[in-house]
Amino acid sequence: MRSTPSLRRWSIAAAVLLVLGGCLTVVGLRARSFGWFAYSPLSDESFEGVTGLLVVGRAEAVGLAVLVLGLVLGGVCVGIRIGRRDVRPRPPAGTRD
Repeated sequence: MRSTPSLRRWSIAAAVLLVLGGCLTVVGLRARSFGWFAYSPLSDESFEGVTGLLVVGRAEAVGLAVLVLGLVLGGVCVGIRIGRRDVRPRPPAGTRD
């Protein structure tokens, strides 16, 4: 079964969104510090940040959103392609093929 030109365009758009989202996510990853500390008033210990805390920036958030949009669009295109029925007339009941 051949795919229609519009389905092919949507599939290409999904692939472009996936690549663009992946690039934005990878390019936007960098270490960030946000400068806070806490101490309890009656002790000599100070606490500086949390180890392993991930702060997501704007570039990562946009990249992940575009990546998810590309995945959804790709899933829709695959679903349409798999779910499309082959429209052939059925022979009348009682006749043989």
